[in-house]
Amino acid sequence: MRPLLHFLSFALMLPSLIFASGFLLLGHAIGGGSLFAFFSRLLSDALWLASGGLLLVLALLCAILIGGFVTRTRFLAAACVAALSVGSAAVLVALGAGGWLLLVPGLVSVCASGWLAIKEWPRVAALDAGR
Repeated sequence: MRPLLHFLSFALMLPSLIFASGFLLLGHAIGGGSLFAFFSRLLSDALWLASGGLLLVLALLCAILIGGFVTRTRFLAAACVAALSVGSAAVLVALGAGGWLLLVPGLVSVCASGWLAIKEWPRVAALDAGR
């Protein structure tokens, strides 16, 4: 049941992470000040993504997802999902992007993955197993 909870928490975190990443990339590009700087920064970001950055991000997200299915690493994967959810929600709130309805899946993800991280913490899990 806990791997399913981790998977659902991860799935609820993804849309807000994608929106926050997009807003951060656009904010970085717009910060150039001119049209040439805008396209130059977009091109440099696209070059970074094409030269292995996207592969690195996808590998990290797959590692977090797979880590939730392994008992020994579930607490770390749940903590990573909670941190990514909080970070993406903070970016969306700071930029004023979207309404509160956009933040609801992220809030559910933070609650679920936070509970999972607390319950799967190694000391707590070892004490629960001894009962």
